[in-house]
Amino acid sequence: MKRIFIIFLLCVSLFAYEKKQNDRYITYNINISYDNLMFALLDEVSASGFVLAYQANISKSLKNISKLLNKKNVFINAKKIGFCKSSLSLEMMQENPKNMVFCPLSLAIYEIKKNHIVILYQKIIPLRKEDKVLLKINKIIPKLIENLLDNME
Repeated sequence: MKRIFIIFLLCVSLFAYEKKQNDRYITYNINISYDNLMFALLDEVSASGFVLAYQANISKSLKNISKLLNKKNVFINAKKIGFCKSSLSLEMMQENPKNMVFCPLSLAIYEIKKNHIVILYQKIIPLRKEDKVLLKINKIIPKLIENLLDNME
């Protein structure tokens, strides 16, 4: 019985994530395969009603330039994804047309050490005190990430 409990604790700790936040961003750290996480993340984004706008392969472009400049590459894997939901975009623009600067929403996902993945969400700071939709989005995106990570455990 003791062995089963220890194995259970090891399995839970392998997929548990750590969340850190401050007033500007939220980071999630998880030990898992980068490819598995990216697949699940893109699926979660789609299942949550968002449309993928782009995937910027940051690690590939840094790998190319680091070779050219004879420098050490930063990432094993790194992408920035942009995504939007038309209904949220409409709310954002109706509230303040200048909110267009925040569209599409984005996340950064990177791996510096093998199977140590970081998901980074930069909180949106409203341009005006009365803008409330962006504060709502700052709750929606972390919830999307946490649903994904909770389902991977």
